[in-house]
Amino acid sequence: ITATGSRTIIANGTNPTITNNSGGTIRADVNYGIETSGTGLTLNNSGDIIATANIGISTEGTNATINNNSGGTIQAATYGLKGTAENSGTSSIITNSGNIYGTTDRAIYISGSEYTITNESGGLIRAGSDGSTTGGHKLAIEADGDGTNLTVNNYGTITAAANTIKTASTGMEVTNYSGGTISVTSGSSKAIFVDGNNTTITNKGTITATDD
Repeated sequence: ITATGSRTIIANGTNPTITNNSGGTIRADVNYGIETSGTGLTLNNSGDIIATANIGISTEGTNATINNNSGGTIQAATYGLKGTAENSGTSSIITNSGNIYGTTDRAIYISGSEYTITNESGGLIRAGSDGSTTGGHKLAIEADGDGTNLTVNNYGTITAAANTIKTASTGMEVTNYSGGTISVTSGSSKAIFVDGNNTTITNKGTITATDD
């Protein structure tokens, strides 16, 4: 399914379910492969969801479940996946066993509340190209100052050239489990950059940074 402009799929109703099977492609030649604002979204991706410019997936509705399965790719130049829902008494869950890319920056960007991101073993969340030392290839995961109570569980690989995980949010928990890697590949930058309050980081895996 291809849109020559923006917004290949728009889902604004309640409890929409979108399944993109292996071999399937949802593509916007500009912005927004998928845009949703309805509550209760279930998205299962085993194919490719791509925006050649910005925002592969945008989810504004609460109580969303997004599963990027092994073999699945979510990709945009900026904002591979963007979540802005203000969950209250519910949560939005993002589980990645495939690849989520911001080919320039921001593979995942969250400005909402009560999101849980789990990057499974074999999953890759990356900003920029593999091993990039370009400073603009930044922010594999960014939680901005409007975010609250966000959780990142990593069993796979999260990487960027600069500021791989950055949080300005409140109450964020980052757990890097055994076998998990969080890395930054350009000199004098940060694997995890905390600029918010009440952040908890627990490491049982590998967190690495390089330096010039």
